[in-house]
Amino acid sequence: MRIARFGGALVTAGSLVEAAIALTAQRGGSVGPREDSPGAGDVLAAVAAIAVGALWTALSGAAPFTGRVVRVGLGLFGIGVLMVILTTGVPVESMLVVVYLLGGLIAGLGVLIIGWGLLISPGRPRRGAVVFLAGLGLASLAGLLTNAGGAAGPDPGSLIAAAATGLALAGGTVMLGAT
Repeated sequence: MRIARFGGALVTAGSLVEAAIALTAQRGGSVGPREDSPGAGDVLAAVAAIAVGALWTALSGAAPFTGRVVRVGLGLFGIGVLMVILTTGVPVESMLVVVYLLGGLIAGLGVLIIGWGLLISPGRPRRGAVVFLAGLGLASLAGLLTNAGGAAGPDPGSLIAAAATGLALAGGTVMLGAT
C-alpha cells in the first residue's frame, strides 16, 4: 500500500468501527465517548482514526483528492474533529468549551469545503459527491420524519418510524455507494 493511501485506510477503518457502534446503539447499548462503558474507547478511537486519516490525506494529496480546495477542507475537518475529541467532556464552566465549539465549527466548515471541492472537480469525484449528497438528503429526510413525532420520536411501531428507518437505511447505503 502506498503511504498516501494510508489516510484513506484510516478513514475507512474508523467508519467501519462507527458502523459497528451504530449497530450497538440500535440494540440499546451505551456508546457515548465519555461514558463509563466498554465502547467509550472505541468511539474515540474511531473518530480519531477518521480525523487523522483526513489530515493524512490532506497532507499527502492522494488521488482523487489532489485539488487544493478538497485538501484544505480535509485539513480543516481533521483539525476540527481533533479539537472536539480533545475537549469532549470538559465542564461547562471551563473555557475549553469554547475550543470544543470552535472545533465543531471548523469541522463543519471543512465538510462544506470538501463538498464544494468535490463538486467542482471533474469526473469521478464529482459523481461521488452528487451520489453522496443524494444519500445525505435521504438520511436528512429520515431525521425530519423522526423529529415529526415530537421530542420522544414517533411510536416505534408506527408507519412514520418504519419510513424513517427505511429512509435512513437507504440514505446510508447510497452514501456508502458513493465511495
